[in-house]
Amino acid sequence: MRNFGTIVTNVLSAENGDSPVKNWKGAGYKDFAIPAHSGNLDAQLIIDRQARKYHCFSWAVGCGGICRITTGRYLLEETHKPEYETCCAFGALILNNDLDSIFKINEMLNRAGMDTISAGSSVAFAMECYENGILTRKDRDGVDLRWGNADAVIDLLEKMIRREGLQTPKHFKMNPRGAGQPPLTVGPLKGIKLDRDRLKGDFLRAMQWDAKSGAPSKKKLDELGLQRIARDLHG
Repeated sequence: MRNFGTIVTNVLSAENGDSPVKNWKGAGYKDFAIPAHSGNLDAQLIIDRQARKYHCFSWAVGCGGICRITTGRYLLEETHKPEYETCCAFGALILNNDLDSIFKINEMLNRAGMDTISAGSSVAFAMECYENGILTRKDRDGVDLRWGNADAVIDLLEKMIRREGLQTPKHFKMNPRGAGQPPLTVGPLKGIKLDRDRLKGDFLRAMQWDAKSGAPSKKKLDELGLQRIARDLHG
């Protein structure tokens, strides 16, 4: 763990069935085998790009890493080492063996403040829908969202970060029972209902995000030192 951190399990976990494969429907030894797939995400290949290590708060092992990507399709002057969960969510889970793309995806989602595990799960679900004809190229602006298509994944994530594409906030429908509609008739939450519009508005205003689009405001992004994201979102 001290030398590699969580990525030490990248290959083994895919091979022995511990990692989810192909949106939980595949088997690593068959669908993401070492020679052609999971071996491309080997921990040493990631450590070879590590410029320095760091410690997370109160964690003595100090297995965090800052990497520099100077070759390949996505050059990154300084980026965090992707951890096992990220390599799995955008590797075995979607049958992607392109390590360069995983570095890029990790950087994108870190900068956007998005969780790589849930983002990867959402992408895997979209890919399975595409493979089964539920989503089409027309739905995806002509992009081929087949298993392992890293370029399509990056395109989809860019839209997710901007809250564009397949799902925008105005289309989202929460199950009314989650907001107490109709309210329970017994128990400690008897008669309780939530004002969802007020809750959403209060949250967005507190976060200094746009109340209509849900996007972070330029002022807040500048305050957080995220000028690059501010330029992408607001010009």
